Amino acid sequence: MDRGNLTKIATVYNYLGSNGGVVLNIEPPYLEIITEEPVLVDIDGYLVPFFIDEDSVFYNKKSVSLRFTTIKTQKSASSLIGRDVYALTESLDTDDEDEESFEYEGYTAYDHHNNLLGVITGIDVIPGNPQLVIDNNGKELLVPALAVEVIDVDDKAKQITISIPEGLTDI
Repeated sequence: MDRGNLTKIATVYNYLGSNGGVVLNIEPPYLEIITEEPVLVDIDGYLVPFFIDEDSVFYNKKSVSLRFTTIKTQKSASSLIGRDVYALTESLDTDDEDEESFEYEGYTAYDHHNNLLGVITGIDVIPGNPQLVIDNNGKELLVPALAVEVIDVDDKAKQITISIPEGLTDI
């Protein structure tokens, strides 16, 4: 395969658990892993295709944990540590639009009980799990954007009322 059509998307950082899971350090701009297509792992100069168990993918800020369908043991997973992971460039979606300023950046956020949450400072683009970043008197409050329901927006006053998961502000 022509490496000119490939983009390095990650490096295998560590193994995870005893059932063949691995942790990948994602390359900027923090691309989302496509589970429908195989990724290619560079093993001694050969690009070996691996399919991903789509139910195993869990994103963190700059890493992702997952299982390859053919890797079943910790020993096999640990043999991949330090290996580069590639994907076809044409299949990648970098979501550059998400990296621009968030529509409600600078708005004062309130919860559905009218409690002050703080000022929205942006959105932390974590593939598959974007986080709304709110400055709550110097403390950073991260709210899963997919769990937020916008109840009301006052553009003039730059205020937004949102419904957030119960107990999130108690953490």
